Amino acid sequence: MRYRVLFETQQPLVTADGPQAGNFIETLGYIPGSAVWGALGGRAARSLRMDDPAQRALFDEAFNGSKALRFNNLYPALLVFDEFDATAATLIPSRPVPRSAVTCKAVPGFRSDRISPLRGIARGHGVSDEVTGHHPNCQSCHARTERVSVEFYTVSVAGAAGSFAPSKSYRVHNEIDDVRGRTKHGKLFAVLGLGRRQFFVGSIEVSDVHPQSGGSWLDLLPTADGAGHPLVLGKRRGSYGGGCMRLELDVPDATCDLWGYTLAERLERTRDGVFNVTLDSDAIIVDEWLQHRADLEPMRAKWQADLGHEIEPTEAWVATRSYAGWNGVDGCPREPELLTAAGSVFTFRAPTADPQELADLLGRAEAEGVGLRRNEGFGKIIINDSFHTAQGIAAGLDAR
Repeated sequence: MRYRVLFETQQPLVTADGPQAGNFIETLGYIPGSAVWGALGGRAARSLRMDDPAQRALFDEAFNGSKALRFNNLYPALLVFDEFDATAATLIPSRPVPRSAVTCKAVPGFRSDRISPLRGIARGHGVSDEVTGHHPNCQSCHARTERVSVEFYTVSVAGAAGSFAPSKSYRVHNEIDDVRGRTKHGKLFAVLGLGRRQFFVGSIEVSDVHPQSGGSWLDLLPTADGAGHPLVLGKRRGSYGGGCMRLELDVPDATCDLWGYTLAERLERTRDGVFNVTLDSDAIIVDEWLQHRADLEPMRAKWQADLGHEIEPTEAWVATRSYAGWNGVDGCPREPELLTAAGSVFTFRAPTADPQELADLLGRAEAEGVGLRRNEGFGKIIINDSFHTAQGIAAGLDAR
């Protein structure tokens, strides 16, 4: 069962995926599934008797790498009020912009983006997607194109795509002398965190029952009664990190993309065995020797073996970044890992495969995800995302 997670920040929130460098701390633009996993795991550990072997085993099975609970990333959502009813509002979720997206270098942005009315430029010149073809020049002014620099995009109720970013706020503090317990003269550090009253939307996937008692894994989480539950997560929790989390049944089809197309509808776009895979979250990909990789070659080999027909990689638009953290138990930094960044796009071709067998395989692949630590939100994928199709282009990107 899948539950939708709504999170509202009640004070500035800082989520980061690496150690502090210098005197400046900057948050991510979203709440990682690993942060939700850690916060709810800590709450569950405090509610259980961890000295009881049975309850400890239950906790380990739920939170330590199993498929019982999967915590997906919480991405920022746009709160839109009804123009005729001030009490009615709609949360429009966002997703990472695919790395295959390009825009005009002179006037960047989606056509629905407001650019600079003072300069006489009201809207962006649009966004093109290179999965559908190479676009070296803008279709409006023939300027060169470049990669889209914004991190997230939304699709409005009217079907128009546009860039989106959560609001952030600065806080500047004096550094404290650990010996004297007083501020150091002239020593400042700044924190850039997510602002108050920001909304984030994601999901938690819960298996039906756990084998020990026949109860629900949801017993270890806040109840899905529509009420908000305080949750503290992120860095610098003394003055940051508070929010209210609410779980509710995800009534819409959980497999829909931002345009509302279900997995079954998207699988119908597979023609002549050609399909694409878009990372909806960062992925940790390793080969059989546990060496980090930036591509999906280990998964492609597995899919090919399961299908019994050759799957050929054709093109890829990939970005990588380093992921590090701190092990609070050992008191040591964690080994840095190479992440294939969210929004990376891979295209494949399986010309000899049976269409129904290929569709079944891709359906399972989207449900399972790719790479390691999927229960913490890594490795979530979208097959044949509408961003890469004529439907997505017609819905508000760049009409060519």
